[in-house]
Amino acid sequence: MVRKIVVMLLAAGALCAAEIESRIVRVTVYPGMALVEREAALNLKAGANTLTLTGLPAVLVDESVHARVTSGGGVAIEEIKVERWFLSRADEGEARKVETAILDLERQIMLVDGEQKSLAAKEKFLHSIQATPPAGAGQSAGLKVDAPAWNSALFYIGTQLNKIYSEMAEFELKRRALKEEKEALEKQLAELQSAKPREDKSIELTLRADAGGTGKLTVTYLVSDVTWWPGYEIRALPGEGRMELLYTGQVRQKSGEEWSDVELSLSTSQPARSATVPELWPWDLRLWQPSRVAMQKAGGREDNAVLAASFDKAEEMMAPEAPAGIDSRSTSILFAIPGLRTIASGEEPARVVIARSSYAAAMSYITIPKLSSFVYLQGKIVNEGLAPLLAGQAMVYVDGDYVGKTAIKPLAPGESADLSLGIDEGLKVKRELVKKYERNKGTLSKKQEMEYDYRIVIENFKKQAVKVKVVDQLPRPLQEEIELGDVKLSPPPEEWDKDKQQVSWTLEIKPGGKSELLLHFTVSSPRSARVIGLD
Repeated sequence: MVRKIVVMLLAAGALCAAEIESRIVRVTVYPGMALVEREAALNLKAGANTLTLTGLPAVLVDESVHARVTSGGGVAIEEIKVERWFLSRADEGEARKVETAILDLERQIMLVDGEQKSLAAKEKFLHSIQATPPAGAGQSAGLKVDAPAWNSALFYIGTQLNKIYSEMAEFELKRRALKEEKEALEKQLAELQSAKPREDKSIELTLRADAGGTGKLTVTYLVSDVTWWPGYEIRALPGEGRMELLYTGQVRQKSGEEWSDVELSLSTSQPARSATVPELWPWDLRLWQPSRVAMQKAGGREDNAVLAASFDKAEEMMAPEAPAGIDSRSTSILFAIPGLRTIASGEEPARVVIARSSYAAAMSYITIPKLSSFVYLQGKIVNEGLAPLLAGQAMVYVDGDYVGKTAIKPLAPGESADLSLGIDEGLKVKRELVKKYERNKGTLSKKQEMEYDYRIVIENFKKQAVKVKVVDQLPRPLQEEIELGDVKLSPPPEEWDKDKQQVSWTLEIKPGGKSELLLHFTVSSPRSARVIGLD
């Protein structure tokens, strides 16, 4: 972006002004802010030179400003000052034009509404005379009806009504078009008002040059109201055992500056965080004691224990706190986006491509029928790229069809992960309770026993055989009074986590075929007790 900069040159007591041009050449975007780098050509005179860069964004972070000068002679930067300026209206000319256009459209819509009301009144009048016999048509039972007069009257009324309805339709279409145009301009106006601040800042630099000459000024500063987040597009091709991944960065900036044809980088670093190593304070423990003040107010009564606790908590809150810690990471990631990019200021994020990758993916199906009646397609990939995958949302396409969104978890280079690729409607699963029976374990026993039988059926309506992983569970007693027994699983599960009581099978189902799983178990507990979580 090219921006005019007024440069005030003070040399040998003489005051002169010159205009030079600067432009944004490089931007590094962080979560929450961005580092902007500007360049400008200089023509310095020997001695003191005062340069003022105007029209900078109001969200510029004052303490972040840094400048350097590259020239053939010795130049020292003596002082940098940031000033804040309040404007009467941000981008007044363009916003006022849009407002004027909106008012004109509102006037046109009002005129159309008036025409529609006029036509409605005409329609009402025609309907009223339609019910009245024409003169000479015979208005009493004793007179003969004049058919030609009736036909003439009805023809006239019908012709006029058709004309009115045609005009109503035209005005309604015109009104809709005007309303759509007005809504578009209102969005444009909101964009202008949000993107263009009502204030700006300037940077004043005092330079001292040993001799006159040319040079280059580079100024960097941080701006807020900027962020970026990763996004993904997954295109799975199960028939080829392959998955294509488009890795993108979504950049949204509302700084008020336009970044035109800049070198763009995306970083996970947090420049706003403190760089000071935190101090580890002692980890103290103490026994809780009622506050004496609280106990005095409570009169020593137990029913005022809550009041005592609240006073004690207040005392703890008044104790000195440890300094805020640093949530820092040992490394950060920087993505340098190839080529030059343009990012406009506004609400709408811009998408830039970080990488495109194609992975060999082992496709598989998984279902958890206790929680869902669907079968899900998964793809196992290994991140063979140099860049890690950050956490984000992915749009998923399977064989070219959009199936939904899935979450991407952080994945370092060399790590593998199972990516959810949506529901496959060609596979159906059903889990049903076949039997539930309650009985006492015996006359002398103080226990009752519940017997359960579940059946899981998976059907394959696809044209090829598939392997489906079925995950289910058995109840897990948390107290010794509750016992799980007589467990019968058919067929036996391939995996059985006895700690979680989670079981799984991998079934190969032929085209048009189905597989069945049976789960049988009993739960015994004291007769007088109610088991929570069983039903």
